[in-house]
Parts: sequence; C-alpha cells; structure tokens
Amino acid sequence: MIRNLHRSIALLIFCAILLPGAAATREYPVVERFDVEMTDGIHLATDVYYPQNGADPWPVLLFRTPYNIEWDNIGYAAEQGWAVVCQDLRGRYASEGIDRMFLDDGWGPDHQDGLETVEWILAQPWCDGKIGSYGGSARGITQNQLAGALPPGVECQYVIVAPASLYHQAAFPGGAFRERDVVGWLQGQGSEHMLDSLLSHPNYDDYWTWLDSGARDPLVTLPTYQLGGWYDLFAEGTIAKFTGLQYGGGPGALGNQKLVMGAWTHGSGTGELVYPPNASLDKAWSLVGSDGEWLGYWLRGEPNGIMDLPAIAYYVMGDVDDPGAPGNEWRTGELWPPPAAEQSWYLHAGGALSRALPGADDPPAVYDFDPSDPVPTIGGANLIAPHGPYDQRPVEGRDDVLLYTSAVLDEAIEIAGPVRLILHASSNRVDTDFTGKLCDVYPDGRSMLVCDGVLRARHRLSMSEEDFLVPGEVYELEIAIGETAIAFAPGHRIRLAVSSSNHDRFDVNPNTGAPFAYSYSEYLIATNTVYQDALRPSHLLLRVTNTTTSVASGEPEAAGLRLLGIHPNPCNPRATLRFRLGEPGRVRASVHDLRGALVTELTHAEYPAGEHALVWSGRDRAGRSVSSGVYLVRVEAEGRVRTGKLLLLR
Repeated sequence: MIRNLHRSIALLIFCAILLPGAAATREYPVVERFDVEMTDGIHLATDVYYPQNGADPWPVLLFRTPYNIEWDNIGYAAEQGWAVVCQDLRGRYASEGIDRMFLDDGWGPDHQDGLETVEWILAQPWCDGKIGSYGGSARGITQNQLAGALPPGVECQYVIVAPASLYHQAAFPGGAFRERDVVGWLQGQGSEHMLDSLLSHPNYDDYWTWLDSGARDPLVTLPTYQLGGWYDLFAEGTIAKFTGLQYGGGPGALGNQKLVMGAWTHGSGTGELVYPPNASLDKAWSLVGSDGEWLGYWLRGEPNGIMDLPAIAYYVMGDVDDPGAPGNEWRTGELWPPPAAEQSWYLHAGGALSRALPGADDPPAVYDFDPSDPVPTIGGANLIAPHGPYDQRPVEGRDDVLLYTSAVLDEAIEIAGPVRLILHASSNRVDTDFTGKLCDVYPDGRSMLVCDGVLRARHRLSMSEEDFLVPGEVYELEIAIGETAIAFAPGHRIRLAVSSSNHDRFDVNPNTGAPFAYSYSEYLIATNTVYQDALRPSHLLLRVTNTTTSVASGEPEAAGLRLLGIHPNPCNPRATLRFRLGEPGRVRASVHDLRGALVTELTHAEYPAGEHALVWSGRDRAGRSVSSGVYLVRVEAEGRVRTGKLLLLR
C-alpha cells in the first residue's frame, strides 16, 4: 500500500486545510523536474520520482495539487515501484497561469490541464502506458475533473473525500452558501480573487456545469475507489460519485467501483465522540481491499482478489460509551443505499417524534427567525470550523429552534443511507431558509449531532432557477439532511431540530428575496410556520435496516409486509425476490428503471400470509433483455410499499 498516506484519515486530509507557507523537507529526491507546456503556452511545474530498482517503463501514479509540490507530494510511492508524477495546478506555486479553482482541470472549454498532462505522461519513455491517479480533498477534486475529461491511458483512480459537484456538494448545498468553509479555504489559499466569481453564480448554471463531474458519469470508464467519512463535508459527494459510476457509469466503470465510508471528519479529531479502535481504515481495507491492492490490480494486473471482495464497506456508528451497544461495526454490501424499510417519523405538537400520525386538529408550530441573531453552528460536517459530532443542547433551548424527540427506544434502530425531512411549512416572507438536524440523544441528555441539512426556499423546486414563496401559502418542502449510518441504542432517543439558520456553516438568509450577496443592507424577521396535522404531516424519513425493531409507541414492522432480500445482487441476469406478508392480500410487484419508468410487472395477484419468492429474468414487458444498470424492485401490499435496488451486470 502507499506508505504514509494511510497513517490515518486525518493525515490523509490534513494538507487540505493548511495555509500556504507550511513547508516540509522532501524525504525522497526528485530525479527530474519538468515544466510541462499546455496548449496555450502555460507551463506547469511537474516533479517526477522514479523507482530506485528495476528498469523502466513503469506504471505511473499521478498526483495534482494546489498545495505546493515542494511539500505536498506522494514521491515516496516510488519505493513501491511506481513512477510518480506530482504537479502544481495552474496558477499555483511554481506553475504559471491564473488560479481558477479547478475550472482548468477537467473538460472545460478553456483549458484541460489534467488531460494534457496525461497525454504528456503517455509520451514519456518511462511510462508503460498505464496511469492511476491518487489524492484527497482538492487532489480528489482534480481526479474527478480528470475523469470527466475521458483521459486515455488512465486505468483507475483512488479518490479521497471529494465532491462530484462543486455546486451541490461543496459551495451551495440546498441552495445556501457554505460560508465559512468556502470563504475560509479561498482566503487560506490566497485565492480571494475567486470569491467574487463564485458568488456571482448562486444558482446552478453553466459556470457550475464545468465543475460537475457527476454529469459526466455515463461517459466515464474508470474504476474508482471512493473513500469518505460520515462527518466529512463532502460525504454526500463521495457517495454520489460512487453510485453515479457504479450504477450508471460507462463500460469499465459500471460495477467496478469501491466505496468506504467511516466515522471520520475531513481533518483531525472526531468531535466530542471517540469511536472504538475498530473504526480504523485498516479494518475497512481488510474487508474490501486496500489502496495498494486496488492500484496493483488495475495497473499491474496483480491477481490479488480485490474485485472478489464486497464493493462497499460502511461503518455503523453507535453509543461510544457502551461496549455492548449495537453498532460501532463495519458492514459490507453491493448496493448503496443498502436494503431498508423507509420509515416515517412524524412531528407532533408538543415536540413528540413518533411513528403515529398526528391528529387532524393538531396545531402548527410557529417561530420567528431573525437574521441578525442566527442559530450558531456547533460541529458537523465542516472543513475549517470545529467538525464532527457535538452536543447541540447549547442551541436547542432557543425560541427559534423546534425540537421533536422520540420516546426512549426499547430496541435498537439502525439506519443507513440518506435522511430526508418532509416539511409542510409557510412563511410571511417571499424567501427564507429551513434547516434540520438529526441527533442521537444519550441517556445522560447529550444531544449528539448525526447529520444536518438546509433548504433555501427559493430553490425548493430547482437549484437552477428561483421560485419565490407566496406569503402565507403552505408548501411541502423536502430537505436533504445528509447521508449516515448509525444504530440508535436502547435507552437513547431520536431527535430532530428544525430552524431557519445554522451560521456560519451556511450563510444567513435576509428573508427579503433580494438577489444573493455576501452581505446585505436590509434584513427582515420571518415568521415561519411548521404544520404537523393529519392533512399536512411533516415527517422525518429514516431508512431502517433492522426492520423488526420498534419503540414502545411505534408500529411493529415484523407483522406487516417485509422485503426479505433480492439474490443474487448483482445478478446476471436472473434474480429472486423474496418477501413476506403478515396477512393474506393482493400483491403487486414490479421492476422500474431509475427514472421510475415501469420495466416489467412480476405479479399482481392474491397471496396467502407467509414468505414468497418471485423471479425476474432480466427482461422487460415485451420479453426483451434489458441493459446492465441499476433497477428498482417495488412490492406493494397491505397498504405498504417496500422497495429495493438490484444491479444487473451482463
């Protein structure tokens, strides 16, 4: 494996948040420096490290960085027999040109520095024609951008904590500006000149399409290993890149991806919780394969069996104080999100959070959001601010924070995948924000943050366009709270906090409807209302993977419809769907594509109570074989719907 880069997740990422000027002595001499010329005449400083033993040509590892190759490099990997190429990005340190924040590293209309660097490497006598890329954070972004340029000769990538889309998963998640991290990072890199350019594009437009590698996934052919953390600011981007390529990539990418998600942040430390030693990266590598095995397989053809191991390893977090608590262990699988029953947890007047529907006449909750006094950020998936799980009680007593808490759990509830909040809400202003936080409440009262999200109301329908509110009108809003995997232990409670600010993780909405700006001259107090009645049931959606569990006031899942599994998964082409009915009834089972279009119907008939199995042959309604990809299997009975994902690989 690549020595030093695996010392810890913190060290893998730490260079991303160092300020310019930090320096370290090279541990390995550079055999040669090149000033690689781009087609516009700009030269990029490029250091090449050669193995000390063995004759060329060699497979090549490419590492492109904005952090100065004088100290940020992977030259030591030459000890493992790779030729290593480390390059300063355009406009950074010893490279010429203007720094434009990754716009020149992909397939953009102006420059394609990553692609041209690959072409230069392929022309060198010491390159054997096979290239792999490596790096984390900003160096991971350059890899995603490179993949979108469809580079010849690049056989694989190892991407650590990087977003697929710099708009959706970095600068403007939910349409709100990720203020502290974006501004702080640009200032720390001496790149303030990019701030005006970035802030002049608050909507997803052509500026951002050149920074959205996910949009290129169907064309990408590269096997890619994605490594991320639940408290990393790019967690959703890491997962989006994996799913986009694993289930919708081009030939060579489809079905050839790896994903590891651990209980990690983007930097050192894990907030106010310390997870057990088994949360280590080495443990994950033992389950799905290491970086060295990945590179060896794809670049050297080593028969190390890494592709026979599961595609996914994810750490299920749990109570860190109780060694016998559920969770705090790794899970493996082939699908993300993993099979689960999506449960609705309803918001109730008085602050309860339960599986029971609210009453028809339950009153709404009303609060005033004052932009001059926003809810301060305490931990979370941050880069520069304190990151990781922190106790949220210091802000939970505010008048502008609505708390909804479950009963004490009788049994564990394990969730994995995206968490969503469906909020029925109104405002007296034409624009405002709504935020949500999912917390794990320990028996001693600590309310530990799991994940959080925001939605700018003007972007409730589209990130590309703005649609302002009609004051007083009730809207159904969907807020992405984040991706996670955690077991809420017996004796714990599940908590949702709803508000309209989380500053300075996100910028503050002035509530005026004014065009986006970094600062405003006018602010208005918004009176925001959350509805929680039977006709407008605001609810939290959790993907529960241990569906037999319940809470004292909840509904047991075991008695109802259950999706028991889809095997084999992936399939080629036949797969068997198993389900169980709690009582006799009519069952409708079908297969759909990812757009929701019907592929075929498996059954629509009466079934007795008990377990049943259906077989899909990989064909559509007309009997034609369908192409490789991800399909949704849907079973409807007893007034319930269960869905699962199936990967077909031909």
